[in-house]
Parts: sequence; structure tokens; C-alpha cells
Amino acid sequence: MLSVYSVIPPKQGFARAKAAAAAAVALDPELSEGYTSRGFILALGDWRWSEAEEAFRRAIELNPAYWVAPYWYGLVLTHCGRFAEAEQQIRNAQQLEPLSPAILHAAAWNSVAAGRYDEAIDRCMKGLEIDPQFPLLHYWLGTAYQAQSRYTEAIEELVIAVQLFGRAPLALGPLASAYAVAGNRTEALSLLEELQAPAAAAYGTGAMNLSGNTTAEVFALALPHGRGSEALSEPRA
Repeated sequence: MLSVYSVIPPKQGFARAKAAAAAAVALDPELSEGYTSRGFILALGDWRWSEAEEAFRRAIELNPAYWVAPYWYGLVLTHCGRFAEAEQQIRNAQQLEPLSPAILHAAAWNSVAAGRYDEAIDRCMKGLEIDPQFPLLHYWLGTAYQAQSRYTEAIEELVIAVQLFGRAPLALGPLASAYAVAGNRTEALSLLEELQAPAAAAYGTGAMNLSGNTTAEVFALALPHGRGSEALSEPRA
């Protein structure tokens, strides 16, 4: 999970997680937790989607009460654009763990990805009532506000997300995008310089690429009108 959210470098994090998941399954082939971790790594570390799905289904079969399996399965389904199936898995997880802000983050992401922004905002608000410091809820709330052109509110939430994430690249990219579309070139370009620094580049923007904003796209938005196409071909982008 740390590599997914750009907290530690992906190569380092996924290698350790993959080894741990394999060891867990080998030690106890009936352990739901091992198959759950295996499914997550297969999906977001190796991009082996069908095998990941088999692992998640096996995990749920072994222990239908283990809420992490449908929660992570839902995240992967959202990532694949299978929003209706993701919604079902997320609801299954919520039935098992109704007060989890993590599951509400998954629900909010699925709503944002499906273009249901009012629903995403409502889910974020509910989650923040449970845990006001949960960074991904601020992240999705800001993302939903930006999609509705509510730039001031979007920036406020994404600034909080950046602070709670410890300025991880995952959160810096969406904030740079929000500043850019709001017309604040200075802040957008400042954040892009931070993202392009070697230390940040080593971590990437997270295996899930949650926001969908590339450095080139944000850089183009932050330039004066008419230079966007140039930005997409410039080496620094």
C-alpha cells in the first residue's frame, strides 16, 4: 500500500510485498489475508488482472467476513473501470466494517471515476465525520470539487491532503492541476518543479495513478494560453 500511494519507491515496496504475500500463501493456503495481499500485488504491481481477480475471489471464499478482501477488490475494479462491480464489492465491505473511513475513500473514488461527483462529495463528508484527518477523503473531496469547477474549495481540500500525505507526489500532482485550472500559474509551476525533482520522481505518483493528471498535462495548463501543445512535446514535461 505504501508504494501505491507513493510513500516509498514502487520497486522497493512491491518487491517486499510480493515476497511477503507469496510466503503467507505458502505457509497457509487457507489464509484469506494471504490471497488478499496476493491479489492486490498481482493487480497493481504486476498488472496481471485475471490472476488478481482469482486471488480476491479465493480470499472471499475462504473468509467472507474479512472486509479487506472486498475493499481491495473494489479498488482494483475501480481502477479497471468496472464501476458497477466495484460498487458491489465496496458495499459488501461496508456491511462488514460500516465505520471504516478507508472503505468510504474507496466508495468516493469509485463515484469520482464514474462521474458521480455529488455522490463522491457526500461520501467524503461522511468519511470525514468519522476521521477528519484521513488524507484520501480530502483528496477525493478536492478532486470532486475540481470536476465541478469549484476551484477554491478544491484547492483548500487538496492542500490539506498534501499536508496529511507529507507532500507525497500522489497529492502534489492534483494540487498542481487545481492551481493550474484556477489560473494560478505561480503555484502550479512551483509544485511541478517539486514533482520533477529527483527525490520526488523516484517515488512516482502512485501505482494507481489516482488523479490521472500527467506532469505534461499540468505543465501545459499552467502555461500562457496557446502554448499547451508545445508543453506536451518539451523535454522537461
